[in-house]
Amino acid sequence: MAVQMLGIKTKFTDDQGRPLIGGSVHTYYAGTSLPQDTFSDPELTVPNTNPVKLDDTGSANIFLKGTYRVRVFDRKGKFVEEQDNVDQLATVAEVFKNKGGLNAANERIDALTSEVNSVKEKTLVVESIADLSTIKNPKDGLRVYVKSYHAGLGKGGGYFTYDSSKISINDYGYVINGWVRSSADNLNVKDFGAKGNWNIEAQTGTDDTAAFAAAIEFMVATQHLRKAGRRALYIPAGTYKLSSIHIPLSMYFGVIFIGDNSTLCFDSKADTPAINCEIEGVEFRQLNLLGDIHLNFDIVNRSQVGFLARLPDNRADIDVVFTNCSIAGWNVFAEIHGRGCTFNNCGFGHLLEVMHIVAKSDFTLPPHSTPEHTIHSQQTSMRHYVIRGCRMDGPEILIKITGEAGKFLDNINNILIDNNDMNNVGYLIRSDELAPASIKYCSITGNNGIGCFHQYLIQDVNNIDNLSILSNNFTKLANHELDVSQLKWGQVTKGMIRAHGDIKNISIVGNNIRAISYCLIDAPKINAEHCGVTVTSNNFSEFNTSKYYTDHPKLVWCRSSVNNLVVSNNTLQSSKISGTYRVVDTLVQDQSQLVNSGNIANFKFDDAIISFSPRFNFYSGNDDDVGVNASDIDAGSSGYYYIDGIFVKGYAVCLSKDIPLPVNYQGKSISIKLPDELPKPIGYQEGMSSYQSGFARVAQVRKITNTNLLNATTRAKATNRITIEAIDQNNSSVRKLNTNDVQQGFLVGVEFSYRFR
Repeated sequence: MAVQMLGIKTKFTDDQGRPLIGGSVHTYYAGTSLPQDTFSDPELTVPNTNPVKLDDTGSANIFLKGTYRVRVFDRKGKFVEEQDNVDQLATVAEVFKNKGGLNAANERIDALTSEVNSVKEKTLVVESIADLSTIKNPKDGLRVYVKSYHAGLGKGGGYFTYDSSKISINDYGYVINGWVRSSADNLNVKDFGAKGNWNIEAQTGTDDTAAFAAAIEFMVATQHLRKAGRRALYIPAGTYKLSSIHIPLSMYFGVIFIGDNSTLCFDSKADTPAINCEIEGVEFRQLNLLGDIHLNFDIVNRSQVGFLARLPDNRADIDVVFTNCSIAGWNVFAEIHGRGCTFNNCGFGHLLEVMHIVAKSDFTLPPHSTPEHTIHSQQTSMRHYVIRGCRMDGPEILIKITGEAGKFLDNINNILIDNNDMNNVGYLIRSDELAPASIKYCSITGNNGIGCFHQYLIQDVNNIDNLSILSNNFTKLANHELDVSQLKWGQVTKGMIRAHGDIKNISIVGNNIRAISYCLIDAPKINAEHCGVTVTSNNFSEFNTSKYYTDHPKLVWCRSSVNNLVVSNNTLQSSKISGTYRVVDTLVQDQSQLVNSGNIANFKFDDAIISFSPRFNFYSGNDDDVGVNASDIDAGSSGYYYIDGIFVKGYAVCLSKDIPLPVNYQGKSISIKLPDELPKPIGYQEGMSSYQSGFARVAQVRKITNTNLLNATTRAKATNRITIEAIDQNNSSVRKLNTNDVQQGFLVGVEFSYRFR
């Protein structure tokens, strides 16, 4: 046991009773001249210099360990006195007792210091918190050093000062029946009796639930001690067995649980969350959060929910952060009823769902937040869900979204899944097919995955607005030698996105993804509006190679328009040798735009992409005449085109009505009108050239007389037309086909191809 020589500081005086300011105390092993160190702290961790220099009051912190020979000098080096065989229980009075020259000094010290002050200055040392109750008749101001909360553990001790006005208070940590801990700023669970001694292998140790509850209760009672609006609870290194942690609404806001690679093992019941949080702004750092007190994380023993955040006043404000935590052994780890959940640099294993977002229809908003699209509106309150820089092994779902139909479920904003290392992850984002959520402003960027995705990366959401999937590497299997065509159900990645509603502003760029078996985007809802989808610079290896979903593979599957779809500069590879490949699944898209250029594949896409309405034009004079639109003779006409690199390719069939041509059309040349508006190909900023010839071929003809052969020439001028020519077989002369050559109900079908500037 170590004690201080006297009081808070040991005081030394000369033979006149004056403080030995600047003096020195030399300490040796008893009976020798061999120096022996003293210490400045009761834990005996910080040695004093030897000799010990006295301050401007002639004092110093001197704690002894063992038996000493002590010699004292003044500031000029003049010897004052010495004593041998001074043990750790000695005070300075005892050191120099019976030394005639100093007896008078001791008497003067006693005269200057009252008994009460002497008691206040003297620091006693006890072994444990329990020993405080053994101190008889303590005086106000008496200071005691407690070595450990529980005797012999060396944790949770500290300085306590007696205050009789608090004799009825016991919070089991900072006020113990009148004994008040010197500092309540740096809270420590071991100050409240936590031991952290759970042995997972032997299944032995202490349940520390009560100690954690006492610490939290103290934090509730001392809200005034917040720093920058927050409180911190330190959890020293160790393994703590807990049944649960309750963070009550009375905590109000902002608590940080800080570990030192500390482990919390929860033995919570299936229907009880391990951590029940009723406030916003909670953070966990450097903790191992385990949902089982055993080693094997058996699903039978797992806790159902690890962290439940649900505010009793039904506000949607959560904003919890987990940093540098290891999380394992849960069915659902974080169930978030509202806004905000972030995982930074965490590890996950042996769990089904990392984050479960719950959107309730009756969430309350602050009174000032009723206008639409403010920071706390129904459109914006459900936001900020982040999984960044984490490592995960085997979670079935990273983010699951469920809830009640309404604007909160329809507006899940700002999901960020960024720079994670994934192994055998089932889904990145999944909603409930019967009540799907709509997501907006989301990003999946820079992730690496092996063996991931059972069906889609994002499955069963409703609407999607502004989604970026950028620079990810999902190789599917570590063993590239495995025959992908033999993959079974559950081993294949069906696609990237399955949405039940509208999708718009989707970017899939710069990814390396292996073994997609069906399509990139699956959005089959009738009358869905698909706008602004870009798929560019990706590598899709073993595309549609598995034994599932091979009948009609495509990049985009829908049943309505795809507006502004860009599929460019992708590399697609498949070892499959049969099947019909398409960019989109329907034969003709109604009045839509698509750019399909620069893609490299060992198979050919068979696409008839964009529809338009061709018509006959009739011209008199030279080719520069605009001509007359003969809408009264167009019937049953149809056409389509697609973009192949910088070429516009397509087919047009024009059929006149089965009525005589008007007289004013007699003798006029016949042309077929091409599409008026075209999308610009990738890398080209201009539209069609003012004069750019191309290829055309007459493939169908009906009710045309006086000729045996027809020819067609593309003129991609401002009028965008294909001129039909008649070839006289007798003299091989070529002339323009005109209305004198046709009968009622005539038809011409042409293939065409021309290029952009």
